[in-house]
Formats: sequence, structure tokens, C-alpha cells
Amino acid sequence: SNDKRNFIYDNAGTGFTITMWVKFLDKVSEGTLFNFGNPERVENPLGFKLDTLINDNEERYVRLLVYDGMETNRWYDSHVGDPDTGFK
Repeated sequence: SNDKRNFIYDNAGTGFTITMWVKFLDKVSEGTLFNFGNPERVENPLGFKLDTLINDNEERYVRLLVYDGMETNRWYDSHVGDPDTGFK
């Protein structure tokens, strides 16, 4: 919705903090820990999400996925250090 989009644009650069205690029930489940909007939506993506994933070695990692629809219309993924190698 436009209210969410305007909130993100109007507050860009001001920063915020999310604090969350998480207890994982097992070593194989993965999923979204927190999200704002739906950055993976096919039509009109918006926002970001913090999720946990398990790799082939059963190691857990946390990923931040952000969709920048302001100027570049691109994805930023925390496991990619250089934005030029990230999703487009």
C-alpha cells in the first residue's frame, strides 16, 4: 500500500533497531523472523525481511533481504557484499 511505501521513503536514512530473541526448536527448520511489506512479491514488491536459512552443511545463517524501489529497483541481500553482484 502507499502508506507503507511512503513510510519507508519518508524515513530513509533515519535508521531503526529491531531486537528479537529467537529460540530455534531444531537444526533444520528455516523461515522468516521479521518482515515489513513483502519484498519478494512479483507485482509491486516493497520492504524488507529478515530470515534464517540452513545450508548444505546444516549451518544456520541469517539473511536480510531488502527491495529498493526508490531509484534502482533492485534487491540487496546481506550475503552479497557488493551490490553490483546482487539481485536485479
